[in-house]
Amino acid sequence: MINITKLAKSFGNNEVLKEISFNVEQGEFLIVLGSSGAGKSTLLRCINGLVTPTSGEVLINDMSVGKNNIRKIRKKVGMIFQGFNVIDNLSVLNNVLIGRLAYKSPLNILFSKEERRLAEEAIEMVGLNDKKNVRVDRLSGGQKQRVGIARVLVQNPEIILADEPVSSLDPVIGKEILELLREINQQRGTTIICNLHQLDYAKTFGKRIIGVRNGIIQYNGTPSNIKDNDLVNIYGEKFLNNIKSNKNEIKELQTI
Repeated sequence: MINITKLAKSFGNNEVLKEISFNVEQGEFLIVLGSSGAGKSTLLRCINGLVTPTSGEVLINDMSVGKNNIRKIRKKVGMIFQGFNVIDNLSVLNNVLIGRLAYKSPLNILFSKEERRLAEEAIEMVGLNDKKNVRVDRLSGGQKQRVGIARVLVQNPEIILADEPVSSLDPVIGKEILELLREINQQRGTTIICNLHQLDYAKTFGKRIIGVRNGIIQYNGTPSNIKDNDLVNIYGEKFLNNIKSNKNEIKELQTI
């Protein structure tokens, strides 16, 4: 469904992605795992056309992602952002309806009854039916992220890209958001690529993990097969030091 070939991106002298290549199957829940600055966000933005790669290519259903067909791509690909990217002074319903703008012409931005029905259906799916007419600035962080997910759902996308969707949420709410994305993946068959830096979430929710460090793929496989040396390659020596520190703490507790 998605074919990424030798994708590279530089910002000035800073080479963020270094000829990354991998494929994503239809209906897959893929986790891109790595520390901050690994290149994960740039990768997602290249996939949906927000960032133009320096070289390489992204194909979605054999369609090359580029300026000439960006409108078609945006209909197929929805994006969930780390910072929610909602409009605080609008209601939940109006925020979600914004997801239909890709289907509108500049001469017609009025929303039909059918589009409002689709928006209400998406709001219900993310569990915010009782907040439909509430201004978004009155919601919690977790609720705002649910608004962002509903806005993507109303696009009826084939692919959802989620860029660190739980990094600003507490662990309980973060897990609920990832469970919601997994439900969308399983019920709708939507392909999901989710950036995370938390290993436990990646192992719990990902069907496959791609580990990235310094713009290079360090691991591409199932969560069950990932080893300590793979994690050292993804996170650096600090991961190994943390393992040693945790083992020493366990030994000390056992002697008490």
